[in-house]
Amino acid sequence: MKLDGRPDPITLGKLIKQQRESLGLLQDDLAGLVGVDARSVRGWESGSVKTIHWEYRSKLHEVLGISRHVLGLDNQITIEEAWDLQEQTNLYFEQGNYIAAKANSDWLSVEYQKARASHFREMRLILPQVYQSLGLAEAVLSDRPESTMHFYKNWQRAAKELNDLNGQVLAISFQGDTLRRAGNYTAAQSFLEEVWERFKDNPSSGISDRAAGNGLQFLARVRLEQEEWKQTYELLRRAEEYAHRLMPFAARDYYICFGLLSVKQEFAKLFMLSGKYPKGFKALEEAKLLAKKAGPRWAIPEQMKEGELIMRVGRDSEDASLIKEGRTILLQGYQLAEKYHHLRQQNQARRLLNTWRKSAGSWEECIDELEEDFNKIDGKGGPERNF
Repeated sequence: MKLDGRPDPITLGKLIKQQRESLGLLQDDLAGLVGVDARSVRGWESGSVKTIHWEYRSKLHEVLGISRHVLGLDNQITIEEAWDLQEQTNLYFEQGNYIAAKANSDWLSVEYQKARASHFREMRLILPQVYQSLGLAEAVLSDRPESTMHFYKNWQRAAKELNDLNGQVLAISFQGDTLRRAGNYTAAQSFLEEVWERFKDNPSSGISDRAAGNGLQFLARVRLEQEEWKQTYELLRRAEEYAHRLMPFAARDYYICFGLLSVKQEFAKLFMLSGKYPKGFKALEEAKLLAKKAGPRWAIPEQMKEGELIMRVGRDSEDASLIKEGRTILLQGYQLAEKYHHLRQQNQARRLLNTWRKSAGSWEECIDELEEDFNKIDGKGGPERNF
């Protein structure tokens, strides 16, 4: 990211590619619409072309819908435009377009720093959402807990400046889940229990139910990592109640699915790890029905978990056909994760292979083949770690 808030050539290239693919355009199609040859488009997308002419950036805005501000076509922004840009960012998250969401949020955060010098205080109202968006995008695109934590702490500070207690607690819950991802279970549990204590007796409302449900769901993930099956089940059951309570307040399928769909995903994982495969498959089917309402990005964890579950059943029953079926589904999920730049899901799949390898036995050849397939999908030795 440059100091002016515009993406560097490589990041902008990824943004152009994702926007093009989301519209179903080939490189030749985009070249024709913008008025260049396909070689120019390939250069933009790879980042090898460092500068894009103003005329073509304007066309990219018209054709792909990339923000004029992100493309460097406008240097000033009004508060109304800033809110519009944040609304566009929310839409990108619904579509699973994390690169575009991060580009918008990066630009808004830099613009806020410039605005502070000119007393543009209205931008403060957007800042908590900007930092939340940066944290969500960073968690998916880089899988670096320390940088994700940085954005969530800034989210908490920005909410505190506005005396937004609910926003502060939501930020704390996401910090707790980030600590869990980093393997710091004691600190994660402390953070998330604080969230639950804050909201457990509150009257039902959209923000209150969302915060309480998130806190319970994230706390369940901590218990699941520690293989505390009964406690995990109870926490997920209560989180599911909050997800259902949240539905009347939710304006978008994104929020509904983020609550209920995520709970179903965690139930599937719980039943799978505790060896209750029929219940795991049932929870997965419920999650898949919800995912259909929210777009392709939401199908990634379902496919990953379904493939893993079928492979586990095949391994335990020594059924080669099930292992093959599960492997195919797992690969489809990995391919979808690569398409949407969901690095966290890709890394989770690779960590799964490492776990299986420790007790592979005669299964080791299958694991080696899966790893080879992952490498082919990535086009190299593994997922790229630097966004």
